[in-house]
Amino acid sequence: MRALLRITAVALCLLAGAACSTSNDRGETASQCSASFDLESRAEPLGSATELRRSIRERAAQPGTYSLRTLTEAAGWDDQWDRVVIAASGLPAEKLNSAANLPGYCWSNLPESGFDRPTDNLYIFITGSAPTQVIRSAQGSELFRGVRSGDVLGPESRFQSVQPPAHLQKPYLELTQG
Repeated sequence: MRALLRITAVALCLLAGAACSTSNDRGETASQCSASFDLESRAEPLGSATELRRSIRERAAQPGTYSLRTLTEAAGWDDQWDRVVIAASGLPAEKLNSAANLPGYCWSNLPESGFDRPTDNLYIFITGSAPTQVIRSAQGSELFRGVRSGDVLGPESRFQSVQPPAHLQKPYLELTQG
């Protein structure tokens, strides 16, 4: 009888361990990934994030409509990217992979969401089948308005400058055509 109890206890422990160790999008092993990209990377192979932010601020202050390509070219960026995926804290890896059209990709440091955590917005520039550069901004300092987590922008995505009353807030760029 004791042997049966021990076997049952061991079986229950194994079952509970298996149920608690199911794979999630933040814990995949390298062998399960087609490739990986660190979302905390500071590498700037396309160009300076600071210069892109400056370009966006300057264009936002001038009435007009601007393509994403125009904004990156004004920042001196290399044009070797074909899309930008917007990802906010809490976006599951599967949804990021689907939006980026990168099945099986693993994303190191994909920010989680929670009431006690700040919301990060990631702008992931992708070239072909590989992420190339990421720009991270905190909620309230987004590069653009009118974009949502999971959106995909191309070089010809268009942004309209908006000049609210100066005493309320600074000018910004808002997506008009994705």
